[in-house]
Amino acid sequence: MVKKREDDEFWLICPNWVEVLRFSTKNKCSGIINIEQGIVMGNFGEKPPLMKNRKEMKIQEARIYWQKLVTEGWQQTEPKW
Repeated sequence: MVKKREDDEFWLICPNWVEVLRFSTKNKCSGIINIEQGIVMGNFGEKPPLMKNRKEMKIQEARIYWQKLVTEGWQQTEPKW
């Protein structure tokens, strides 16, 4: 996985730079990862992404999902919101 930030957020952007995902933990002890999906806004992504949905996954499931996305061409990115 990507290098950890202080607040345990991890970001991916899709191969065509339209969709972003934020993987985050609220409580490290809970074993749950929150995944928020957003759509990049503006011609060059200069506006914050439009939030589309949010879901929760167990950490192990989220790791598998992350690996699947990276295999499909998703890349690490800087925080978008």
